[in-house]
Amino acid sequence: MRWLEKLHRGRNVKKVILIGTNSGKAEEMNKVENSNGFYTLQGFDFDKIKSHCNSFVVVHSKDDEWVSFEQGKENAKGLDAKFEIYGNKGHFGKKV
Repeated sequence: MRWLEKLHRGRNVKKVILIGTNSGKAEEMNKVENSNGFYTLQGFDFDKIKSHCNSFVVVHSKDDEWVSFEQGKENAKGLDAKFEIYGNKGHFGKKV
């Protein structure tokens, strides 16, 4: 998402699929200071991101123990994305 925020005007991608993605918001000030710009106090700039792609899918599980479901909802809403919700997948990619 940060990569899309920083793309030059006129550069676009066809589709972005986000799986268990955080909101980019810092919950603590030291995350902002130590994150090399990944976390910010305001989170992602959805307008900039959408200017480089108009098709988004957000996949998130309600029981994700690493990235809250609220962050998935925020991303889906901000990106006008198709939102695929699961109830029992935890954090995708994690071995069970």
